[in-house]
Amino acid sequence: MERLKDLEQLKQKVLQEVTDEYSQKLAVATKVEEERLNEANARLSEQEMTKKASLKKAAKNQLEREKQAIQNASKKEVLQVKRDLLTSVYDEAVGVMSNWSGETLVTFISGAIRALNLSDSQELVFGEQTVNLVTDAQKQALTKEFQHISISTETIAKKAGFVVMHGGIEYNYLFDELVNDLKLDYSPVLAKMVFDEQ
Repeated sequence: MERLKDLEQLKQKVLQEVTDEYSQKLAVATKVEEERLNEANARLSEQEMTKKASLKKAAKNQLEREKQAIQNASKKEVLQVKRDLLTSVYDEAVGVMSNWSGETLVTFISGAIRALNLSDSQELVFGEQTVNLVTDAQKQALTKEFQHISISTETIAKKAGFVVMHGGIEYNYLFDELVNDLKLDYSPVLAKMVFDEQ
């Protein structure tokens, strides 16, 4: 919950900075156009009233186009920031899992093995980034608790998490892939939270 609160504060801060930046750009563009319009008016004589009205209208149209361009650029950048925030939520979830304590990881592994409910021989293969989080004593406790489990000396390169092998079937608990699977369920909810806030 604290992490979601921190992410929300970060999102609000980034969105406020982007909004402030584009508000400043809009103010500067407005001031420049107003100064140009005032200078043009000062140079015109009464005999050129028709021409003056035409120039004023053109300047006003130009100002409106520039305002719209700045607003469009601002919206585009805000959307990109929101997309980046969504990506960072998933990346951070993998990071949190990858830094679990050995005890937390063993608890997760035990729960996964129990949920599989397989009775004959299985092999537990750790990811390279995870294998050293679990002590030898914790590995021995796992093989004692689940006597049909053996722990492979091989690891899965550049991955965090683990895989359970059983009869040629691979039960994948690599953290990046678990989070990718969860994206399907949670992306619509998170996207609604991030993109619907205006």
